[in-house]
Amino acid sequence: MARLDDAADGLKSLATHHGPVLDAYLNHRGTLHDTEENQAAIKALLKHHLAWQLDPDEPVQLSRALTTTLSAVTRSYRMSSANVVIGHLWSEIEEAINGYQEAKKRGAEEDSLTYLGIAFEYGQQLIEGLTESIAMFSHHISSGFTHIHNLDLRARENRKMIDRATEFNNILSTFDYQDLQAKAGRDPDLRRLLRKAIPKALEACRKELIYAIDRLTDMLHTFNRQQRKSRLIDSVLGLYQNQETYTANIDDLDEIPQVLNRAEAIMVSAKADIRNPDHEDALAEIVHKLPPIVPVEEEAHKEEPVKNALEGETELLPVDPIRTAVLDAVSLVQETSQSISAYEVYQVLELECEPELWFMTLVNEVYGLPDIDRKSICLDFLERRDGTFRGNYWVSDIVINPASGVVV
Repeated sequence: MARLDDAADGLKSLATHHGPVLDAYLNHRGTLHDTEENQAAIKALLKHHLAWQLDPDEPVQLSRALTTTLSAVTRSYRMSSANVVIGHLWSEIEEAINGYQEAKKRGAEEDSLTYLGIAFEYGQQLIEGLTESIAMFSHHISSGFTHIHNLDLRARENRKMIDRATEFNNILSTFDYQDLQAKAGRDPDLRRLLRKAIPKALEACRKELIYAIDRLTDMLHTFNRQQRKSRLIDSVLGLYQNQETYTANIDDLDEIPQVLNRAEAIMVSAKADIRNPDHEDALAEIVHKLPPIVPVEEEAHKEEPVKNALEGETELLPVDPIRTAVLDAVSLVQETSQSISAYEVYQVLELECEPELWFMTLVNEVYGLPDIDRKSICLDFLERRDGTFRGNYWVSDIVINPASGVVV
């Protein structure tokens, strides 16, 4: 009984505070702001775990379970408010479907065909409306709002198109495929309309809409960059528009204008202008401080006889002791036809390397032997399970066996 009482209290709280709850869901993205009007609703929702709040200074958020329920119960409202035309068409389709189903139950064949024709007619208008809405976005993407010359107005129209695309996306999200399937039932005509024609148009529109929103967003970023560049150019021109001697040449800008330079100077220009008479003293001082130029004597070329490389001394490269030990162990197995433990050989020879390097060298040398010698050697790997990671195994030893088959 306690569970039933809690559930009843929770439903009563939702009924009592439905105004603030719906306002938060529809207008504030599920956020309940801490105001005097919302105090009672916040207290009731937190009590029944229908809302959450991480920090006392942050606003209260509706729970996911509540927003899912509100999404289902406000689907018709959101559809009609997002786009009046599509909402009206869908309402007409629903009424025609209800009339068709009722006439079919009564056995009124002629009336059922009439309602079915009305449903298909409004369904075709709905599909055409969806397609025309997508075509509008495609037109603006292809034109790039070039019919508007002012960048500010162009960016404003772009934002309007993004808002309309978002609103249109809300329309598509209101269509529930399970609801369409339930309305169609097992009737073949309704299944053709509600499970094939309309869902196919919705999916096509959804794909085009995602592409349109992405392109419109990129276009808005481009307009914003153009606006910043335009403001920069206007600010530069505004500095010199009243100066008669100003020419549009970057060489005339010895320093960055202060209106554009927002950072502190980190270095001082040390160059002197050879065309400026005022810099003659600085140039003379620089010349006097220059070190004297000493002429470089050219060395006489000495011819040296060509040496014959064949007459030179031959340098022998040292043999790798690890590779030598591997070849000796393999030869011993081939001669005695007895198995040898690679780890025991490693301990006896006291090689200056880790056991892992010794094992890797052994495997590589065996696989690099000629075909006849390789077929006479078989390697058996002895493994142990890792104590920490049970799925890993470590090679603890390799047994070199004489065999007539291929090396494993």
